[in-house]
Amino acid sequence: MAGSHGLNRIVVRESSRVEAGFAGLEGYAGVPAKLRADYAFAVIVGSGGPDLWRGFLNWRKDEARDEAAPKPDPLDRYTVYLAEQLTAPLRVADPGLVAAFPFRHSKQVRPFLSLLQGSVQARATPFGLSFDRQYGPWLGWRLVLLTTLDLSSQLTEAPAQGTGEIACDSCEGRPDTPCVRACPAGAVNVSGFDWEACTRFRLEQTACRDSCAARLACPVGREHRYPPDEMAHHYGASLREIERYYSGNSRSDSE
Repeated sequence: MAGSHGLNRIVVRESSRVEAGFAGLEGYAGVPAKLRADYAFAVIVGSGGPDLWRGFLNWRKDEARDEAAPKPDPLDRYTVYLAEQLTAPLRVADPGLVAAFPFRHSKQVRPFLSLLQGSVQARATPFGLSFDRQYGPWLGWRLVLLTTLDLSSQLTEAPAQGTGEIACDSCEGRPDTPCVRACPAGAVNVSGFDWEACTRFRLEQTACRDSCAARLACPVGREHRYPPDEMAHHYGASLREIERYYSGNSRSDSE
């Protein structure tokens, strides 16, 4: 399943473990099961490094010819396109297979990382992102397949052969890590990530509008960093979401 498209991180989890991860979240219990009640396994698929972005740029050269109407985020469209291509063979054995996504979509799972709750992959960096022993913080979870098929033997990759440790172990126990020192908002701390401090700083200052100083400072996986245009795309999209969030709260407060 992994290949030149850049979907190179795959985790297969039993439905009982996945549902347990959502059970304690107020308002989100049973989210995956609402998309497919009889699923037995969740196949969580991610991309490490810039390969997904490179594939997206090549795909968009052709897709750009179609300018019929305003559309969702183009990288999200590409992810849906890949999901359709990759799952077509699986639907022969499991016609009810559901592909779901972390972004706005008729099949959306929120909060997406709860799919990994209780697993090694769920451990996050002090700046709130997933971590991979090979790719460091240059990893994104893109989609999940809800299926009755046990795809463990066919789809689960061997452990990554990187030089970094798992989930920030290389910096564990150090109060003044590279990412903590680099954050101009003071939002990154080994005891927890201050989301509000980060978002407020990004709204008020220009330093972190199209990148993340803490992420760039991480010593693991530096050779897999996203290129500047990909960084600008992701952080531009997140900034728009932050603006939308605070704008909505402001309207609610005034009503």
